Amino acid sequence: MEADSAMIIRAAAGCPVARVYEWSRPALSFPRSANLAKIRTSWLEESGISVVRRPTGGGILVHGWDLSFSVAVPGKHPAAAGSISAAGRLLASPVLEALCSMGYDVAFREKESPAACGHVPGICFLQRSDLDIMMGKRKVAAFAQRRTSEVIFQHGSVEIEPFSEVLVEKLVQAGVGTKEDWSRVQDGTTWLDSVKPVDKAFLAGAIVRFTTAILGFAPAA
Repeated sequence: MEADSAMIIRAAAGCPVARVYEWSRPALSFPRSANLAKIRTSWLEESGISVVRRPTGGGILVHGWDLSFSVAVPGKHPAAAGSISAAGRLLASPVLEALCSMGYDVAFREKESPAACGHVPGICFLQRSDLDIMMGKRKVAAFAQRRTSEVIFQHGSVEIEPFSEVLVEKLVQAGVGTKEDWSRVQDGTTWLDSVKPVDKAFLAGAIVRFTTAILGFAPAA
């Protein structure tokens, strides 16, 4: 998450920046305020699962099977105007438009519903927000935001393919949710690869194009 911290500093200095990226190994990202005292983070690391803390809120995200998107804009940037929801949707819209351009029938959640968390800290794909990108009633992409007077930073995760049952077993052993929690994640999530095969590089390129068109700047290489 060092790159995200650098993005926040850069945006606070007046330069908007975005990036689209994959993870080199399985990882869990936790919101910045999460209490990890009851989670066996060292055991996860020893098991080959990286543990990182994001600069945003939201819930726990599993990485390595997704495509991630981060964007940071100065507080005076046009994209930062309006409510948290309005700014959040605008910053997430390059992902939405990229998916639509690839033929996926997706849209932002029509109405925000109460969070339905598992254990604390909550699992992101058991929570609901009006920044969610949905395919019908199932979640496809999640976003979390951090806002200060100087910058808005937003992180997103697009679900490409389901993570393995072996990983779920490790998460449960480490105290990250229960089997029932992860079963609910499975029931409430659509992985794009289950609809049609996804070329991550093509999707990343589409997100770059729409970021440039909608937000007015190109993501960092």
